[in-house]
Amino acid sequence: MNYFDVHEHTFGELIEIVDAYNERVRRQNKDISLISMRHAQLVVAYVAGSGKDLEVYDVFPFWSKEEKDQILVEKYLRYMRAQVAKRGENKK
Repeated sequence: MNYFDVHEHTFGELIEIVDAYNERVRRQNKDISLISMRHAQLVVAYVAGSGKDLEVYDVFPFWSKEEKDQILVEKYLRYMRAQVAKRGENKK
């Protein structure tokens, strides 16, 4: 908002703009704090040894069912390719 925009609004409208901005920043900070907390939990679980089977979508609940399914498909494809590569090396 530049200098001339400020003079085109009433005082009440300016207060609403500032309040809306503050609410947006508050929500962003809330989201960041949730992500930071979950990240800390994930790190502690890995350090403690109990987080070996945790997937990122289990800790951070931002993925849809389709995205989770796609992540699992890619995970299993990587695993299957690794197994095929191992068998190929063992036959030589």
